[in-house]
Amino acid sequence: MLGNEQIHHLTFLNNFYIIAPKKGDIIMETKKRIVYWDNFKGLLIFFVVLTHFLYNFTELEYGKYIVNVVYFFHMPAFIFISGYFSKNITFQKFLKYIIIYLTFNTIMAGFVTITTGEFLMLTPFYSYWYILALIIWKLFVKYFNFSKWYFVIPLSFVIALISGFGQDVTNVLAIQKILGFLPFFLIGYYLPESFVISFTQKRKWWVILA
Repeated sequence: MLGNEQIHHLTFLNNFYIIAPKKGDIIMETKKRIVYWDNFKGLLIFFVVLTHFLYNFTELEYGKYIVNVVYFFHMPAFIFISGYFSKNITFQKFLKYIIIYLTFNTIMAGFVTITTGEFLMLTPFYSYWYILALIIWKLFVKYFNFSKWYFVIPLSFVIALISGFGQDVTNVLAIQKILGFLPFFLIGYYLPESFVISFTQKRKWWVILA
């Protein structure tokens, strides 16, 4: 273990604290989470719980107002974060998402088929659409990784608008939601890590809030 007198400086870089010792010493590296993202996700989860509670009070003006405000930003924010943390995509992560989606959505589809007689295997149930969307978004950025973000992001907004107004776009395979939320995933994906690090280090108010 390095003593204080051996450590030359401590540098924060790409989610790692790197202890850079004096010449001749061994470099030690320790993985560390960025607490700002954890706090941000925790705050969004709180808003989700709050809006589910306020569903019982939507007949009141304040309850309906809060629900509408939260629903305006909370899913785009979640998807933005998912995009940011999709820069390093592995086959194991793909496989995990696919297994989770196929397992639980197939169970729900089988239950609906047995109880109602409707075959809805291609329709994601409840929040499972988000898992399917992550699979498709991650496949998109992995195999169609456009280097010119200033081209692909505006194009994704155009596609999202068309899908929102298009009458032929259905919820089969959650296509409408996947296309509609695609821009927020891409914004997070193309956001440089260096910008986030600089932002959290220089903005004192953000540090206090987080």
